[in-house]
Amino acid sequence: MHELAYQELAQLEADHWWFRARRKVCMALIREHLGATRPQRILDVGAGFGGFLVPLAALGKQVVYTELEPELVRSARARGHPLGLVASGEALPFGDASFDLVCYFDVLEHVADDQRALYEARRVLAP
Repeated sequence: MHELAYQELAQLEADHWWFRARRKVCMALIREHLGATRPQRILDVGAGFGGFLVPLAALGKQVVYTELEPELVRSARARGHPLGLVASGEALPFGDASFDLVCYFDVLEHVADDQRALYEARRVLAP
């Protein structure tokens, strides 16, 4: 896909009422669950166009993200999110207990082995 298309889709995800409302609900649930705890390292698996990267950054110290499509990682990096890697949620390239919060927004229904993806989330999630 052309870079301009990625920019336009990223802008749509940032501005469209559906995506804004979805982010608001998801982030409210995360904040409620965390209470006063603030995660140091956050992982957004399958970040797509990066719609959750800014609100997650406001929540914690460092946000790392993965995406299967190299073009989406390049696009997010160009928009100021440098900590992206091309990787599958079913085989995360991180050590055990590396993150304080792991998010799979609209990802599990797209992976071939959702149980493996959940195992990986548990593995990289700190106790």
